[in-house]
Amino acid sequence: MVRSGQIVPLRLTIAVATRRIHAIASKAGGIALGDGLREAMAAIDFTHPALALFLSTAKVAGDPQPVDGMPGGWRCRLEGLVKSVNAGARATVVLYSGKVLVEEVEWA
Repeated sequence: MVRSGQIVPLRLTIAVATRRIHAIASKAGGIALGDGLREAMAAIDFTHPALALFLSTAKVAGDPQPVDGMPGGWRCRLEGLVKSVNAGARATVVLYSGKVLVEEVEWA
């Protein structure tokens, strides 16, 4: 039970994180790629359009975790289907300030 005057940190729920990621992925300029990710995606033949489509339909798997050193940043693990190639995929993203930073992506 929370006592009066006690500060309780907010948690981002799976449902809210999923909705935010879908909304951001559907807009141009909302997706940022982490260091070296473009080359890693090319190596496994994962295109940027496939990534955008994946992010707009994937679901957050597990609780989002706060990111140290990034106030308001939440690390999320996504799982879903890339419909253009009919294959499963997983990604690790950071949701922050109305953007999605993709850190890692792989075929499932």
